[in-house]
Amino acid sequence: PLLSLSPPFLSLSQSSLSVPATVSDVRQGCVLTWESLPLVGYQTYPIKQLSGYQRVVPVGGSSSKQDCSLVVPIDSLQPRAHYRLRLTAACSAADLAYADITVSVDRPTKTTGFKVVPLQGTALQTKFNFSTEHTARSTCSFGFYPPSGPPLFFHTSAYWCMADTTLPAFSAGGSQVRTVVRVCNAQLQCTFTNGPTVQTSLPSAISPTQASSVSMLTSATLRTEELPEAITPAFTALSTTKLLQDKAAYNTVSAGVEAAVIERVNQSS
Repeated sequence: PLLSLSPPFLSLSQSSLSVPATVSDVRQGCVLTWESLPLVGYQTYPIKQLSGYQRVVPVGGSSSKQDCSLVVPIDSLQPRAHYRLRLTAACSAADLAYADITVSVDRPTKTTGFKVVPLQGTALQTKFNFSTEHTARSTCSFGFYPPSGPPLFFHTSAYWCMADTTLPAFSAGGSQVRTVVRVCNAQLQCTFTNGPTVQTSLPSAISPTQASSVSMLTSATLRTEELPEAITPAFTALSTTKLLQDKAAYNTVSAGVEAAVIERVNQSS
């Protein structure tokens, strides 16, 4: 038999890894078997759990070429691991051939321990703590979903997977804010994990001093932090003060945001 292996590739859904393989010059009774080699520096994969890891060319199944591709679920692979796989075609003790291929995995681990404390509070005033277990060589980002559209992230770090933030209100009668954490590896392959839903309520009022403080903090973030995270506090401040129908507070915050945006644009031009 003659074996031909091609580089592995991800499915469109990124839920499985395919290892294309063909075997030529086989006849009925030939046994085609995948195995994971227990070599130093390589992980051993429980390949016998996969359907199609071993096939027998049936009677009348002789062919110049047999497809013997292997499909491996991504979730069954360990992160940042290397596997050495072997495909063997055995038609008799004297008629045997094999080919090896290396599968290298570099993906973020599943996010574990994602917490938000507390689970309810006042918009723009309560400090909510986001945290998750840190994975080496991965970057974590915390965020939340607005009423429509993709999530807004307010913190990204490769070293510190914990952050405090205030959250917005989306309606005058109380809001449910869905939280999310994104974990990415060095190749920017990312997984998104939804966290708990946080209940926020509108503050009864915002004093001029509080509005000025929010304005200064928001504009400072816009001037110094990386995009797009720098925009999220502005969204929180503007959407919440607008719901209060307090024109003075809203104008104070929007003036600070506008000045910071203009300054940032001027610096980049």
